[in-house]
Order: sequence, then C-alpha cells, then structure tokens
Amino acid sequence: MTSSGLDLTQYDPNTRIQDDLYLHANGKWMETHEIPADRSIDGAFRGLVDLAEERVRDIIEDAAASETAVPGSVEAKIGDLFASFMDEKHIDDLGVAPIAGELAAISGCETKAQLAQAFGTLARTHGASPFGVFVNNDAKDPDINRLYFYQGGLGLPDEAYYREEQHAETREKYVEHIAKMLKMAGVASDFGVGTAETVKDGDFDNAAQQVMDLETKLATHHWDLVKDREETLVYNPMSFEQLAKSAPEYNWDGWAAALGLNPKELVTVIVREPSFFEGFGKIWAETPLSVWKLWAAYHLITSRSAYLANKVVEANFDFYGRTLSGTPEVRERWKRGVSAVEGALGEAVGEVYVSKYFPPSHKAAMDQLVA
Repeated sequence: MTSSGLDLTQYDPNTRIQDDLYLHANGKWMETHEIPADRSIDGAFRGLVDLAEERVRDIIEDAAASETAVPGSVEAKIGDLFASFMDEKHIDDLGVAPIAGELAAISGCETKAQLAQAFGTLARTHGASPFGVFVNNDAKDPDINRLYFYQGGLGLPDEAYYREEQHAETREKYVEHIAKMLKMAGVASDFGVGTAETVKDGDFDNAAQQVMDLETKLATHHWDLVKDREETLVYNPMSFEQLAKSAPEYNWDGWAAALGLNPKELVTVIVREPSFFEGFGKIWAETPLSVWKLWAAYHLITSRSAYLANKVVEANFDFYGRTLSGTPEVRERWKRGVSAVEGALGEAVGEVYVSKYFPPSHKAAMDQLVA
C-alpha cells in the first residue's frame, strides 16, 4: 500500500495501462479474490463495510450486555432489539404467529374499500401495497417536502421479468415460491385457497398462479427502467384529488386515513408514473377481492420473512437470494441482526459509532481537507 492509498500489489503488470486501465488496476484482484458465499457481488470498498459492520456489532452487543442501561433508554432499546433478533429458538417456536393478526386483518376484509384501508395500515411498516409512497424534497422546490407516489405491486425486480422469454424459468420458480410461502404461512380457506376441510398442494399452486396473473397485469402498466430514469418524465405534481380521479374505484380517503396522512400534506403530491395509476385503477376494479387478498397475503409474508422462523427466512432467501441474485448462503444471523438494528435505530447507533470511531481530531482533519 502506498501513501496514496492505492494497493499496487493488485495491479496486473501483464496488462498495459494504455490497453486496458481497468484490468491493469484490478486484474490480479479479480483473478484471486473469492466472493464470500453470503453476497453476490463484491469489491474493495466492501472491506470498509465489513469493518463498520463488526464495529457496530460490538456497540450493539455492549448495549445488550449492559447492566446499567435504564429501561426504555436508547441504549436499552438497542440492546433489547438485537437480543430479541438473536433469540433464534424463541423465533422458531413462534413460527408465523407474529403475523397472524395482520393476515387476519386482510382475510377479514369484506369489501375492496376495507382492503384499501388495510393497505394504508400495512404501508406504514412496508407490509403490502400495490403502489409505493415516500417523502422527499420537491425536485423543483427543495425547501418543501412532498409525498411521492410510484408504481408497485410486483414481486419480481421489474416489468421485463413478466414478459421477456429470457425470464421464463424465473417466472415458473416465482410461482412455486409464492405457493410455498402461502402454504408455509397457513393461508388457506379464508383466502379462497381450497376448502376448510382440505387444502391440497394443487390449491396453493392455483392460488399462486392467480397472484402471478395479477402481477402480470400490473406489470403491463409499469414504466420500463429506461423511461423511469427520465427525471423530467417522473416529475408530475398534482393534487391528491387528481390522483384519486385516475383510479376512482380505489378508496383513497380510507387509505390515507389508515396511513395517518394529514390532508394538509396532500394539497400537492408528486406522481412519478401517472399512467400506472390509471392502469392500476382499472385492474383494481376488475380483479375479484379474493385475488387481491391472496396477493396481499403473499406480499405480507415475504415482507415479514426476515423476522420470522428460520424455515421462512430460508424459503424466502432460496428464491430472492439464490434464484434471483445467485447468492449461495444467507447472511449470518448476527449480520442480519445488525442490519435490523441499524434500520430501526440507526441514528442512535450512529451517535455511539461517531463518538467511538470519529474523534474531534478526525473531524478537524476533514474540515481542513474540504477547505
């Protein structure tokens, strides 16, 4: 390693720099480096991520082991969350019981208006929603925060997976995966799968195909990846009432109330793909309630899978990790536990991390560098 920070030992002297700069600089590393089994891609900067992950684990484990943490304090919350995630036996004993109430809320919907309200409730925790929302600065007025709406409803990476022949095998495996997850969660007669007396594998296969058919319809209204990167095209300010008119059959007011939105926040919203919502409105109206409930059940299960029993984690990873990403092994539980804590209490962990690994002298050096 030189004072510049460049690792010259990884350079490939057999490749001339003027012929291929990339291979000259990275050739040896690419030939000798082995990608860890719990990831599908890797790079030199990943070493920094791994180091930070280990440091965060130390911080979290210290919090979990603390005997002086005040109950309800940030330190206690960090420790308790990590400890609960690491209690593998208890989680396995619970199975899918932690989501039983949410599944019951979906199955108990007797009208589409009620299901739209359920989607609003689930959207607060990324449970299941046929479209997405997020808050960000207005792209043309950064002093104002806006609610953005974007296309959703798909379980595969993008709309191309539902139509291109090269993804045919992936589509087949996806249907098998949906059936497996529905069966594993015990989604049966109350969702229109089989009967109360007997539920056979074929019933779950049929249910999974209904979910796939619905997503395939939604995919026809999705913007492709290229069009969706056009910043001028995805900036479409409008009133919430205008958005609601594009899909009039959907219970927008009930959805917004369940999500906890203040009407004042909806005076102007940004809709990224207006034509998707028009298409969604038609599909919402023509698709039976029972199919939408099956769709919601599956997406709830897969969105919660990381926090459920190992058999559910493994089943979900088998498709999304191995089949889609080519990742051989699921990440170790402690790594997933660190990610869970960072996702829920990242700011709190960050304060401890900065105080421990970023002293004032580091900040002063960076201020000087920037200046």
